[in-house]
Amino acid sequence: MSEGYQAQADELYDYVRIDDINRLDERAGLKRVTIFSPDGASDYMRTRLNRMSDETFARFIEYQKCISERADLIGTGSHVVDVVRVP
Repeated sequence: MSEGYQAQADELYDYVRIDDINRLDERAGLKRVTIFSPDGASDYMRTRLNRMSDETFARFIEYQKCISERADLIGTGSHVVDVVRVP
């Protein structure tokens, strides 16, 4: 994994780079369907998001859906979802 980091079996989360995810998929023989960041910039905007009107928040959600699969923005969020299938 990245920088010699070794995840422990009892850890709920793991910190990895997209290259690490790609390598794990390849080793496991998995085929990617899609990879996306469901939260994107929302972590950085949390206080602002909590104060948004319903209409503005709905627009933010639409924006987030549009950018969630952009390769250049996947690492900006706190989470990544790698949707894979067994060929």
